[in-house]
Amino acid sequence: MKKSRIRKKSALKSFFGFLGTGSLAMVSSGAVAAALSLVYAGLEMPDSLVAKWLVRPLAAVSVGTVTASGGLPTNVGKSTSTTTPAPTPLKPMKLGMNMTQPIYYTPTRIFTNLASDVGWVVTPANGGSTDGYFDANRNVVKVLPGDQVYRFILRPTGIYQKKSVDIVCKWDGIGTIEAVKHSGIQNLVMGANGMRYTQLPDPIDSAWMMVRLKSVDMSNPFRNLDCREAGADPNALYDPTFLAGVKKYSSLRFMKWQNVEQNKTVTWAKRTTPAMGQIMGDADGVAIENMIALANQTKTDPWFAMPWNADDDYIRRFATLVRDTLDPNLKVYVEASNEVWNWAYLVTHQAQQEGLSRGLTTDGQVAVWYRYAEKTIQVMDIWRDVFQGQSSRLVRVAAMQNAWPDTIKAVLSFRDTPQHIDAISSAPYFTADLSAYTGDGSNLNDFFAQLRTTLDGAMDNAKQFKQLADQYHLRFVTYEAGQHVSNARQDQIPLLYQIEHDRRMGQLYTYYLNRWNNEIGDLMTLFSDYDGASTAGAWGISDYIGQSPNAAPKAKAVMLFQASISK
Repeated sequence: MKKSRIRKKSALKSFFGFLGTGSLAMVSSGAVAAALSLVYAGLEMPDSLVAKWLVRPLAAVSVGTVTASGGLPTNVGKSTSTTTPAPTPLKPMKLGMNMTQPIYYTPTRIFTNLASDVGWVVTPANGGSTDGYFDANRNVVKVLPGDQVYRFILRPTGIYQKKSVDIVCKWDGIGTIEAVKHSGIQNLVMGANGMRYTQLPDPIDSAWMMVRLKSVDMSNPFRNLDCREAGADPNALYDPTFLAGVKKYSSLRFMKWQNVEQNKTVTWAKRTTPAMGQIMGDADGVAIENMIALANQTKTDPWFAMPWNADDDYIRRFATLVRDTLDPNLKVYVEASNEVWNWAYLVTHQAQQEGLSRGLTTDGQVAVWYRYAEKTIQVMDIWRDVFQGQSSRLVRVAAMQNAWPDTIKAVLSFRDTPQHIDAISSAPYFTADLSAYTGDGSNLNDFFAQLRTTLDGAMDNAKQFKQLADQYHLRFVTYEAGQHVSNARQDQIPLLYQIEHDRRMGQLYTYYLNRWNNEIGDLMTLFSDYDGASTAGAWGISDYIGQSPNAAPKAKAVMLFQASISK
């Protein structure tokens, strides 16, 4: 996900271009190894990240598109009764939220330390590997001549409110550091173990800041870089504005924070920890402790996605840490990976290969669903064992494709899957493919009418999920939800922005939320909190943190609906 002014171009080239023209301030002394990047509207997203951070896949995929080997075999869904069960009384509706990933190109300031999200970016002069450049806590321990070693400092929240902000940075360690700034950064003063500067709100596209290491003392490396507003709480982990927004929700889904879409191998020994010099680790994203801390601080139920390639030891230790440190009054939602039905993700291909090789079926499509069910049983049994005697705190989730209810039928029909889960889940997006739109945006009546039609269709499919949940005495919750206007061309980004800020989009959200409340109930987890318009979509209910609801129709509709329900 990226925001509207992020261009699809090589960021590294852009940044090094900036280095040639931006102003430099050099000091020989200490610095940091925490990791963050800048949420800055003008940053350009590198092509590699466009490939890595997948565009949200279309929710409405036809059976013919998805089926790899001729559709469902006759044994899928056999256990489904032909008699429709009596409807279960609706559970009170709750709203959850998917958390936007803490990385420089998202318009969200999450952590109080503006220099903690991503960490040091190292480009060796010889173009080789970065092996040997970092210690176990991701502190840089060597810099060779010609190496580019830098990190970005996030934009403070006040910038989004058109305010000038004074920033104070401190660090430990010995070495040589350059401050690289553009015209939006003024009053820069460098010291032996810190610096100060003022960040201006305008022009937005030039208000960026970064630091670059020129040399480092291997025995006492740069570390603990901390940049925050002058006068800010020196011990605060999360930004107060971010916390105020999070507290409104019943649950927080951390899939993006956990880096699950990358489908990497994860072990406990290599996991991200709070002691590391970056918030967002390479393999498993944000430290588990930091996610639990957010849940505890805001009194919201966390929703975790277990990495597909995590070993049992990692999953067991993860569950144990949650059991022992999460507020006992909170529940924890758990699922295996993310969208293991969506061919845009590597995990789906892996699940297919594993399902076939394990002899679960000879059907290539069904192999995905059966292997997902098998993996879900494995993961959920570990969590069940860890939470022995505390099962009321645990919600074990199996998630499938809302547009194709037969996918969840297949999962539920595999062995005794329903005995190992507490809820089924889908993502009932209402969708539109903007690349197929031929108008100029002057009259969007037909567009919004069609969007309403897809919303009604998503509701119809969701009701099938609800009926299955009732049949198996399970809950039905959504892992994602909301609008899904996507596939915009570069020249259509202004049109996408127009659509997302049209009052009719807010009206659709109001209609959507009220229908869900009256017809389905229970937890709806929206996607997502903050994000602007780009070729990847416009997923945030707000464009950026601190935006007035009056300027964000989706956020205003959600806010007004929240006032009518309890958290």
